[in-house]
Amino acid sequence: METNYTNLEIRQLNDSIVSTLNQSNLPVEVKRLVVDKILSVLTEAANEMVKREIDETMNISEKKESEHE
Repeated sequence: METNYTNLEIRQLNDSIVSTLNQSNLPVEVKRLVVDKILSVLTEAANEMVKREIDETMNISEKKESEHE
C-alpha cells in the first residue's frame, strides 16, 4: 500500500471534492447525506484493510513460531 502522498495531492483531492459539492444544486442536507455515505464506505474499506494487515501479521508470527519449534 502506497502511503507517500504529498500535501499537494491531498489538498487537490479535498479541493476537488469541495468544488464538486459547491457546484451541485442539491440542498446542503442532501450533500451531507452523500458525504456521510462516502465516509461510511471509506471507513469500512479502511477497517477491512486493517483487519487484513493484522491477519497477515498474525499469520507471519505464527509461521515463525512454528519454524522455531
